[in-house]
Amino acid sequence: HTETDTGEGVFRLTDTAVGQNDATAFLFLENAGFSNVNSFGIVGAGLVTLEVFNGGQSPITSATLAWDIGTNTVTNLATSLSAVIDYNAFGFYLNSGDGNTYYSVSSMNPLGADQMLSFNTTASGHADLLGSDYVIAFEDLLNADNDYNDMVVGLSDIAGAGVPDLRIPVPAPATLMLMGLGLLGMTQLRRK
Repeated sequence: HTETDTGEGVFRLTDTAVGQNDATAFLFLENAGFSNVNSFGIVGAGLVTLEVFNGGQSPITSATLAWDIGTNTVTNLATSLSAVIDYNAFGFYLNSGDGNTYYSVSSMNPLGADQMLSFNTTASGHADLLGSDYVIAFEDLLNADNDYNDMVVGLSDIAGAGVPDLRIPVPAPATLMLMGLGLLGMTQLRRK
């Protein structure tokens, strides 16, 4: 069975049932000159990041990312580090030893380069993918060999989200309400 790049760069958590809401990441392969310093993680709106794997880890390492759905707080259970990242719209990053950070959304990368491939493996049936729904593969150099084997990670309980860009923070409902009240107040002042 052959997989092809889906082109997806933004994802959502699918395990949102009652109880623990989580995804598992598996470091499958790291074949990079910068493997000792590269770090991989998730990224949310406004470029909020949470490291999942660092250069000191080797395949096959796994990490569970647990979300508190009420607060959008995600915790890497392997490190106990947390960040506020929306479970409905997150991407991935590779902080490369070449001095750049590369993102799963191409438009966020230097020169708009496509530094990551994503493969939907939900129905693949490959036992060696450890139940991964997606496998993502990063290139850790800009305009380099494009072999996409510098960091290969499998992830369970995620799906494509179709959101184009994570640089723009999504306003919280309370912020939208305050903005709406301000506009209403300005309209009332203008009428007077």
